[in-house]
Amino acid sequence: MIGVTVNHEGNTLLISLPTDELHDHLGSIGINKDIPVGGTENINVKIYADNDLEI
Repeated sequence: MIGVTVNHEGNTLLISLPTDELHDHLGSIGINKDIPVGGTENINVKIYADNDLEI
């Protein structure tokens, strides 16, 4: 598994990948469009290797 944190407008999502529900989870913090893996100026994305993130 890969751990991911996504920060957007004061909301934070912690999720393990792979998941079939990524679109729903991103929508829960206000992201309703595709984003690059590295994020954007408004969306911060960090990716962690196995066991580096407590979810």
